[in-house]
Amino acid sequence: EGRAAVRDGSMDASIWVDSHAEFVEAFKIINAFYAGEPFEKEVLVEPVLVTKDNVDELFPND
Repeated sequence: EGRAAVRDGSMDASIWVDSHAEFVEAFKIINAFYAGEPFEKEVLVEPVLVTKDNVDELFPND
């Protein structure tokens, strides 16, 4: 719904939180923990601003 609204111009922008990237970062921490290696206590996965200019590039299969 949000991406469609961005595409048709009824909404200027939206925020996309990449859950796959969050999952990957979490497993890096888990693997390091169980391997006894140092790991970051906090990891920021930056949200992405979705606009009419990049919505089709970010979500080409909609």
